[in-house]
Amino acid sequence: MDLMRYAEKTAADLAQHWERFRDEAVALPQTTFFTWWATQNYTGHWDMYPLVDRGEGPMPTDEDGRILGFAEKCPFTTDHLLAVQEVTAAAFSRVSPGSRIIPHSDVYDQPICRIHLGLVAGDGCTVWVDGTPHAHRPGETVVFDTRSLHSVENTGDRDRIILIVDIGDPAEA
Repeated sequence: MDLMRYAEKTAADLAQHWERFRDEAVALPQTTFFTWWATQNYTGHWDMYPLVDRGEGPMPTDEDGRILGFAEKCPFTTDHLLAVQEVTAAAFSRVSPGSRIIPHSDVYDQPICRIHLGLVAGDGCTVWVDGTPHAHRPGETVVFDTRSLHSVENTGDRDRIILIVDIGDPAEA
């Protein structure tokens, strides 16, 4: 199975649990999200709450990839993510009203497909992938190759919260 089809299948499986993922995300104190460090890549406010990193990211993890100090507060979400061997990284992402993440692409050592699973979103929450708009809606997914040019905009009146999940090549896992 190719990477995109595998990521789409994984996205469909994860979407079945979106309400439980949402419940864990909205139960987190807002102060536990941290402002995304690459401030040159967005206007407004973009926060992240990291859960899983099976690469060599800067945050401490256990042997399974749970990000210490974060993942244990979201056990249902983290356990479901870790059950998928090809998940390389995952986080909750919150973009405030009036915010925009500029067009960019992410290139890694291996091909990565990214899943955006909508958890909290109103009208005006959009991700563009190679110029095509996709609305962020609760329970719905957008899957794309991270090498594609992508951007996000929240023109609505409430925070947009999604679960971002990066999927590596099943053949590499």
